[in-house]
Amino acid sequence: PRSIDVRFFETDVGGARRVIQSAQARLSARVLTLLPVAFAGWGIATDSRVRAAYAMSPLPGACTACGLLLDLAGWWWMRRLVRGAV
Repeated sequence: PRSIDVRFFETDVGGARRVIQSAQARLSARVLTLLPVAFAGWGIATDSRVRAAYAMSPLPGACTACGLLLDLAGWWWMRRLVRGAV
């Protein structure tokens, strides 16, 4: 009979377990990254006052750009944390 290296299976199970346990963090990172973008797009698409504010002043655009940069930084940070756990 062939002998089976048990250490291989233990390592593989541990890796799969970490991936499964980090699934909630990965999903939360996606939701927290996409929700502000979706909400802003919905506001622009459905409310003429929001569109007027963007057309009349550069301030909303600057705030949106700053928010997008912070959103991307948060996504990158969460990605690093989750990858470190996996």
